[in-house]
Amino acid sequence: MPLSAVTLRDQVLRLTDATDPDFVGFPTTPERTSENWAQAARAFFEELTAFAVIPGTHDLAEEAFYGASVATISLPGAGAAALDAAFAAYAGALASGVAPGSGAAVPPPGPLALATAIPLPVSTPGPPAVAIGAHVKAWAGTGSFTPTGGSAIPWA
Repeated sequence: MPLSAVTLRDQVLRLTDATDPDFVGFPTTPERTSENWAQAARAFFEELTAFAVIPGTHDLAEEAFYGASVATISLPGAGAAALDAAFAAYAGALASGVAPGSGAAVPPPGPLALATAIPLPVSTPGPPAVAIGAHVKAWAGTGSFTPTGGSAIPWA
């Protein structure tokens, strides 16, 4: 299955919508916030079919996401920027875990700029979740994989 904006939307709702049946609860620490978002990113990126990765790559990528976000995600006004850095860290780790001999992956080259995608003001979790899912999917699609002896294909 290719990357899905719906998967990420559902993961974001799981984190932000208290009426969602899978709601995990609002975190009380930056560590838990980062864990929750790292798990959401993993659920999204595990659907990537453009290339195979070596075992453990998603574990390392999830840790990279967490590490990139934990120090700043709860600072006032830093949420979107922290997520930008964290999604980029996940994508970079993923690109470095390409199965040997299969080709080369290049993570999305530009900044995610998530703050530009979230409709403000936020009154309900639905519209931001849809926007985040669509925006991250579009950004991820700018990453590429070139199979050995082949032509580059987008991640999404």
